[in-house]
Amino acid sequence: MSTYHPTLSDANMEGLYPTNETVRLVAHGTVTKGHVYVIDTSIVDATTGLLDTTKAMATADAKVGIHVVAMEDIASGAAGEFLLRSKTDVYQNAASAAGAYLAPINAQSYIDDTIGTGFKVVGINHVLVGGSAALSPCTFNGVEGFGHDS
Repeated sequence: MSTYHPTLSDANMEGLYPTNETVRLVAHGTVTKGHVYVIDTSIVDATTGLLDTTKAMATADAKVGIHVVAMEDIASGAAGEFLLRSKTDVYQNAASAAGAYLAPINAQSYIDDTIGTGFKVVGINHVLVGGSAALSPCTFNGVEGFGHDS
């Protein structure tokens, strides 16, 4: 008896991934493509009334906040594109397994599967990340996340 294994195209998988949403934000410092940052909720644009600036990850940001992935290298003080949610390459620490849930790490610009109590899960890894930190494909949702470790 054979088992049927469907081959799904990208079009078939469309509903599985969050909609690709990006925003233009001002970089708090020099940012690197694929690295994870947080939107600074203490800075509001005086003209638009919107949050418009990133900040480096702090310890408390592993549990709360709006996390974003830099979609390009951006100079300090310049505006650039950041991903809120979708499938993308994200800088991950070493040795994250395929299918692993990923969270921001205290005061680091990457995510990995070392998840502490109350950490916000923002990614699902797609492939095995080997012995060193690297950009790796994952499903990312920095707004709502995928839950948290309790």
